[in-house]
Amino acid sequence: NVSGTYIFSTAIQTLSSEFVLNLIRNRGGTLTTLQQTTNGTYTQAGPTFYLTALVEVLKDDEIYAYLDSGQVSITSLLSFSGSRLSA
Repeated sequence: NVSGTYIFSTAIQTLSSEFVLNLIRNRGGTLTTLQQTTNGTYTQAGPTFYLTALVEVLKDDEIYAYLDSGQVSITSLLSFSGSRLSA
């Protein structure tokens, strides 16, 4: 059973002046935004931003990061990952 509490995190580097990145859960076709990160009024390209969320996950849930607007890079130094904390 893969259900439980997970911590998901991503680190991204901006390539454009504005971006919006959502952490999405797809549960049986219903999409839910779990957390959102944006650079807001900081409009210079280049800095790194982080998104971390604790999520209750059921067996068939899909969790992914979705870039809603802007341009970002996930390089070898940056990542998207999830780790199970408890059942």
